[in-house]
Amino acid sequence: MVALSGRVLPHYGWLFRALDRLGLDGIARRELERDNEQRARGVTFRVSDGGEDRLFPLDLVPRIVTSDDWTTLQAGLTQRVRALEAFLADVYGDGVLPESPVSPAHGWSADVAWPARDCPAPG
Repeated sequence: MVALSGRVLPHYGWLFRALDRLGLDGIARRELERDNEQRARGVTFRVSDGGEDRLFPLDLVPRIVTSDDWTTLQAGLTQRVRALEAFLADVYGDGVLPESPVSPAHGWSADVAWPARDCPAPG
């Protein structure tokens, strides 16, 4: 958002101007509106079964990824998504990763691991 020199990066100029027009009170109102909307729509999660509902952390200030930055990030992100998909396919599929400390061979059960009660396991 801001360069080391303290100057606002060019692609964030419009956003900083908009935030300045809102002011601190306007931003606080928007945060309250966001939280009320999440509660009204049930957009919450729990850390444990006995825990209380929490709102998803959602920043009002977007992170802007320029095309140059995206080019740098894309290959690494694609690789990580493929690795995660392969891991989940294995956990909920054939289970061919017996050396993995979280595989079914080490007591991790796909039946209890999938946290969404009304959603099927991936795969």
